[in-house]
Order: sequence, then structure tokens, then C-alpha cells
Amino acid sequence: MATLWGRRAGTMGLGGLLIPLLVLGVADSQLVLSMGPSPVRAALGSDVQLPCTFTVRERFEITKFYLAWSLGGHRVAEYVREQKIYQQGSELFPEELSRGNCSLLLHQVAVRDGGRYTSTVIYTPDKEEKQLELQVTAAPRLSVPRKAGVLNAASSFPCHVWGFYPGDVTVTWLRDGQVLTDATRSAPQRNSDGTFNLTLTYTFTPNLSDSSSIFSCHVSHVALAQPLREEFPLVIGAAPRISVPRRSAVRNAETFFPCHVWGFYPGDVTVTWLRDGQVLTDATRSAPQRNPDGTFNLTAIYMFTPTTSDSGSIFSCRVSHPALAQPLREEFPLDVTGMHGSTTVLTAVLGILGTLAAVTTALATYFWCRWKGRCATTSTDGKAPYSVSEVLGPVQCLLGHEVTLSYALGGKFPKDTAVTWEWIHGEDKTVIGTDGVSEAGEGPEHQPLLHPQPPGWKATQERSGTCLTASLSFTPTVQDDGARVRCSFHHEARGIREQRESGEIRPWTGAFLVSTDPSPVTGLLGSDVLLTCSFPAAPHGAGQGDGQLRVTWHFQGQTLLELDGIAVTTRKGAELFAPELPRGNASLLLPRVTPADQGPYRCSVRYGGRRGEGSVRLQLAALPRVEVPSPVVQRDEDSALVCCVRGFYPQHIAVSWLRDGQELNASFVSAARRGHRDGTFSLVTVYRLTPTERDLGALFSCRARHPLLNQSRRADFRIAFRGPEEERGRLEPGLRILLWTLRGALLLAMVLGGWSCYCSARRRGQVREPIWSPRRWRSPWGAARGRGRGTGGAVPAERLEKGIP
Repeated sequence: MATLWGRRAGTMGLGGLLIPLLVLGVADSQLVLSMGPSPVRAALGSDVQLPCTFTVRERFEITKFYLAWSLGGHRVAEYVREQKIYQQGSELFPEELSRGNCSLLLHQVAVRDGGRYTSTVIYTPDKEEKQLELQVTAAPRLSVPRKAGVLNAASSFPCHVWGFYPGDVTVTWLRDGQVLTDATRSAPQRNSDGTFNLTLTYTFTPNLSDSSSIFSCHVSHVALAQPLREEFPLVIGAAPRISVPRRSAVRNAETFFPCHVWGFYPGDVTVTWLRDGQVLTDATRSAPQRNPDGTFNLTAIYMFTPTTSDSGSIFSCRVSHPALAQPLREEFPLDVTGMHGSTTVLTAVLGILGTLAAVTTALATYFWCRWKGRCATTSTDGKAPYSVSEVLGPVQCLLGHEVTLSYALGGKFPKDTAVTWEWIHGEDKTVIGTDGVSEAGEGPEHQPLLHPQPPGWKATQERSGTCLTASLSFTPTVQDDGARVRCSFHHEARGIREQRESGEIRPWTGAFLVSTDPSPVTGLLGSDVLLTCSFPAAPHGAGQGDGQLRVTWHFQGQTLLELDGIAVTTRKGAELFAPELPRGNASLLLPRVTPADQGPYRCSVRYGGRRGEGSVRLQLAALPRVEVPSPVVQRDEDSALVCCVRGFYPQHIAVSWLRDGQELNASFVSAARRGHRDGTFSLVTVYRLTPTERDLGALFSCRARHPLLNQSRRADFRIAFRGPEEERGRLEPGLRILLWTLRGALLLAMVLGGWSCYCSARRRGQVREPIWSPRRWRSPWGAARGRGRGTGGAVPAERLEKGIP
């Protein structure tokens, strides 16, 4: 018993000694670790310090010290045996360790840097650990790009919110302080830096009562001390339309020229008459008349007495309005009539005869070539009778915002030409907007649908005369980064297969947003064009002279204009607006644009260590001038109406003839397009008809529609019959001799041209059977002559086989 008790006593005695020693060891620990308040909040991209201190009860010896910071089990920074081991973006304070500072400094924190940090300190033999939470936030930014609506048309107002973290955000549209509950909100899109973007869109059809209503977009977020807000008074506008019905005058007779402007809102409009580019100050203007739908009409009239020297002067009516990006303009060359009757008749007759001869020659040559199998499906210069554009669209696009790409085919092509869009990313391909076999004969082998069609991608087509425009609308995501889009026009039966590819899609995160006009921007040839470029306003004092702000415009990959204190440009006349730069306006003005100015432009802005780019494509157009020189025709006889279309650009344009507003389906002939020094084109179209008495009061029109500007120009006229003297042919003897001489010369030219063509083809060995030969003509006396020659008047078979008469 004594031994057993002794053992227990010994054991208990040892335990009794160890427990106090342990308590004493804790109480006598040399190390005390302290951590700052948790959580610590930091703005995205800022520097933040995680505070941590320690104390020891003896003189500090660095050889006994060890420090480590970790996040979620991953080592961030470490200090051991006077060696520093840092992860990129983190920093310790070795010189402060002797004073007990073991804090961690994080540079330019990102979303991934948020979480619970652990600080571990060992001062041999003691060890301490403390934890602290870091919360990273990013305040949202707000943009309302559209602040004007179209009268009586559905108008959408997007509110873009981007660059926020965490993803919980409240966005609200208000009208006059009342919340609008029927706005549409997109799903938040995550950026590559971990932040989010979204758009809240309010759509409605404004009327006049909505004008000046105060609309505002509100954003609430945990990173904001106060909600963001952007408000604006609603502006409602309707673009004017223009018509100049009179384009000719009588010599020495006072004539008025009205310019009708209608359908515009608000009522403030500027209408100006010009002659050869000079403003006419003596034009009169009526008071604006209000329409039932709230829009306005007015007429500006210029009155004068023309003389013969005024013929050919270029008159134009120009309209400026807040709803127009560029002034509207319609011009025409003045036609002064009332000269000597013989000259007028001669001009009309010669014009009609020349047109008839040209049309007859062209048709005869065409059908002769088709009969001989020598016509091809190409144009006269050996090129295809159509042209294709590049795939147009922005080079960079904002994540979560819809983008539209377009591709156009112009010229002569089958109506059932099919269109295919393909999304290409590496080896992955997806066909968009095709459904089985098209009318053009394309089968499944031309439609490699390898993956399901992306949701929200929409392909559309618009056909207008000689132009087919295909469009693809989609909302880019992160998965589209680096992808390309290919568009194809194809028609198997005609052998048409044209395809173009876009550049790589580069979604823009919105970290530093540079905004440009939606592509393409259409400008009028010869006018001044402004390419807008905006960016977040520079800080106070950041101007063009302090070296912080740098703006560069590129054109087709080459530097066009650079501003870094001093503006340097390679394009004559191109300029920036220096006073507007501190307000975030880096727009580029191009004066008197020419076809050489068309193409892609890129605006690059850099200041404060941040950089952004925006891209825009410029395309040019010129509206045509349409005129019908002579609407005088012959009653109940085959006649021709000639329409001249001048000064349009680019060369593809749709021309049609109308009668009382209804399009005429009868065939007409258009002459080849002809280019001018200023880059514009002209064409002449001829409409054939046999006029009767019922056509006398009908309103005929020649209409030219421009596919890019989506505007038309037309010449309206009423046909007139020649007078009794002209119908009976009672012309002057000299004029009759001249007309018959011209007819004989034209007939002789046609015969000689046909015989020359035949002889040329015969020399090339392409004629297998002559159209006509004197040796093969069988006259009533041919048999007698043949019998005398012993051949019966026939051509030997071997000569016929060789194509020799």
C-alpha cells in the first residue's frame, strides 16, 4: 500500500508541479501581439495598410523573430532571419520591427485581395496569431448617353452603371421625382478585374406633353456615401423634310421658287436660299404652321426675273434644325426656257433621237452578243457587276452593351442571294441566322453549325433597289474576347460567294471609358465632319500644357493628329478644340472631307496613368441631283423620257420611275455610271412609253434613293405633247434636212459598226455561220447561175464546216 500510495503521490506531485509551471509560462510569455479594428475597407486600386503591433518583455533580438502574413492559407509576406519574402503588391516594414510594427502594406488592391488575413509572429520560444478582415469595394460610375427622344416614336433611354463591387446595386429611373417601375434591367456582367456592369433601360413613346419633363437615374451602392444621380430635361425633336418643286423658269418673266419644309419639331428652324454657294438675303419666309401631330411646316420663297445668263446657275435650299446632325440641302441647276422655238425643238428632237439611237444600238449589240454566246455575267471592264463592303462596326465595345455589325452588297445580283453570319473563335464556329436550304441553293454543307447559336444574337437583312445590307446585333461578353465575325453573300447557281471578316472583338471593361459616335458615321461629301470623342473630365488643372493629358487620333493605323502640349497633324485643316479638352471633349474636326478621308479612326486618350481608346468609322455620301430635261413626247408614238441623276456618292444608287405616286414596273435602261473629279458619280436613265390622251394630266416622277442616307430625291413633271406644227412635221426646211442627215448618219454608223464587229469576229475564227453573205443569198436567178457553174448555187459542205462562206 505504501508503495502504491507513494507512486500515486509521486505522480500527483509531478502534475501539481507541471500545471503551475504551465500557467506561469503563459503568464510570463515574452510576446504580446495586437491587431487593428476589423474589418478594414479599401477602395479598388488604392493602397491599404493592415495594422499589427507586438511587444516583448526583454531587449529585442532580431535573430529570435519570425513574421508571416497569409490569406486563405496562401503566404502573402514573410520575414525570417533578416530575409524578406514578398508576394507582388505586398510590403513589410523591416526597419520598424525593432519598434514593434509588423503591419502589412498592400499596393493597388484588387477584388481578389479581399478576405481574412492572418498575422503569425514567433519570438522564440513564444508564438502569437491574430486575424483581420479586408473588404475591397469599388464605387459605381454612371452614364446616361441619350437625353433626347423622337416625337411619336419609341425611344429608349439607357442608364449605364459600371465598375462596381460587390455586385449588389440598386438602380432606379425617375420622372419628375416619381419612380418608373417598367424599366428593364440587364443581368450584371462581370469584368476581368472582378467588377460588374449593368444597364437599366426605360423605353416609351414621347409626345409633346412629355417635353421638359425631368428624368433622372439613381444608383445606390455600399461603396457610396451618397447615391449617384444624373438628371436631365427631356428634349423631343423631329427632323424636317424638304422639297423644292420648281426647278425651271421662263426668261424675262418674274418667277418664284418655293422651298417647302415640313414635319419638324421644335419650331425653331433656319431656312436659307443660296445661289452658287452665296446666300440670297432677299428670300421671304412664311410663319411656321402647326400640324395636328404637333410638328410644324413652313415655306421659304425666293423670287426674281431670270435672264439667259442665269441658266445653269446652281440654286439650293438649306435647312438647319436641332434634330439634324448635318444641315439638309437640296440643290438644282436652273433651267431657263423661252428661247427661240427652232432651237428648243431642235434640242428636244436631237435629244430624243440620240437617246433612241443609243438605246437601239445598245440593245441590238447586247442581243447579238447573247445570240453568239459572247456575253458574260461580268461588267464591261471584266469585273463583277457588284461590289461588297467591309464588315463595319466598332473595334472596341463595352461589355453588356449591344453592338451592331453591318455588311453591304451593291450592284447587280440575284434577288434570292443568301446571307450567312459566322462567329469564329479559334477552332470553334457558329452559324447565325441561317435555317436550312436557302433559295439560292445553299445546302447544309455550307452551314457548319458546330455549336448552339449564342443567345441574343440577331441577324437582319434590308434590301433596297441595288443594295442589300446585312446586320448582326449582339451584346458582347467576356467569352467573345478575341472572336471574329464572318459574313458571306452566296448564290450557288450564279457562282456568287463573297465573304468578309471583322477584326477581333475586344470587349471594353469600362475602367476608363472613351466614347465615340456609333459606327459608321455618315458625312456629306465636301462638308465639315465632326468625329466626337469624349472621356471622363480631366482633374482641375489637367490641361494641354501640364504634360498630364495626351490625345492622339489615328487614321487607318497611322497617326493623324497628336496633342501633347502642342498639336501636330498630318491632315491639312484637322483640329481639336483645345478649350474643351479639360471638360473631356477630344472631338476631331475634318474640314471639306473627300473620299480619301473614309475609313477607321481611333481616338486615344491618356492622363493620370490611365488610358482609353474609342474607334469610329467614317463613310461619306452625297445626295443626287435629279432632273428630267424635256418632258415633251409624241402622242400615240413610242417615246422616251430621260432622267439625269448627278452628283451622288458612292456609286450605288436606286433609281425608279413613278406615275401618280405608284412605281412603274415597266423596264427602263440606265446608262453606265461615270465618275467626276470631285469623286461623285452620274447616270442617265431612259423610260420608254407610248403616251395617250389619259397620260396628259398624270404626274410622273423620277426618283433616286440613296441607300446610305436613306433619303430620296425626285423630279416631278407632267408630260406635254408636241404642238400641231411639230406633229405634222411643219419644220423649217433647213431643220428637216439636218434631221434626215442625222438619221442617215446614225443608220450608216450602226451598219458599219455591225459589219466591223462581224469582220473582227471572223478574223478571230469565232464565227461558225455568218449572219449574212452575198455568196449565200439565193436570188431567183441563183439556180441558173449555179447550174452554169456546176454547183447548183450551194456552198461546199467542207467550207460550211470550217465556217467559210
